[in-house]
Amino acid sequence: MKLTKLKNEFLSLLFPAKCACCQKIILPSEEICPSCKEKLEFIEEKRCLRCGMGKNFCECRFKIFRFDGIAAPFYNTGAVQKGIYNAKFRGHVSAHTFFINQMCLVANKYFSDVSFDAVTFVPPSKKRILQHGYNQSEILAKGVARHLKVPVFNLLKRESKSKTQHEIRKSKERFENVRGIYSTKESKALKNVLLIDDIKTTGATLNECARCLKLSGVQNVYCLTAAVTNPRLKKPEK
Repeated sequence: MKLTKLKNEFLSLLFPAKCACCQKIILPSEEICPSCKEKLEFIEEKRCLRCGMGKNFCECRFKIFRFDGIAAPFYNTGAVQKGIYNAKFRGHVSAHTFFINQMCLVANKYFSDVSFDAVTFVPPSKKRILQHGYNQSEILAKGVARHLKVPVFNLLKRESKSKTQHEIRKSKERFENVRGIYSTKESKALKNVLLIDDIKTTGATLNECARCLKLSGVQNVYCLTAAVTNPRLKKPEK
């Protein structure tokens, strides 16, 4: 026991724990620093599971979603936005771990009555894979699947080139941009599938992926993301 403790202490000196959001050094028992913890914007307890927003920000009357439910722990602002950037573009393990843990808490609370047959994820473009060497959504999906004890299936593929969604501001254009660019690799007669992505902005990407999954034989598609973007909240910190 003493040797194990000494080994862990030595490793913590070589590889100190870092905040998932700002990457400052923190205590081994912490996930994020106190400063970032104060800036986390959790989605309200009273929420709409059709669009993922708090009840006061529900956008269902403006859009029709093909997925059967969506949940996320955070709004995409401030410290959360920084953490997702660190996970997505810098591959920081602490950020991945933090968001996976928070996503699992939300899944346990809001999808507790759903028995999932599989977890899948939004596929990236080939360009994105070449740039970063990994798919952020796949990493999150594998972490969530381990917790739920459900298999991960790579069910979707990206068929054609299009602009990346973050280049497009208008919601209508985002929905048009992803139309027809995804397809399923094979037909799967599954009842409930959990679809993972890092952020829901307008829901266009998740919507198109859900449509493809249902055409391939999946009955119900639920979505789980690390954050949702709420255009009515203050702009994220730089």
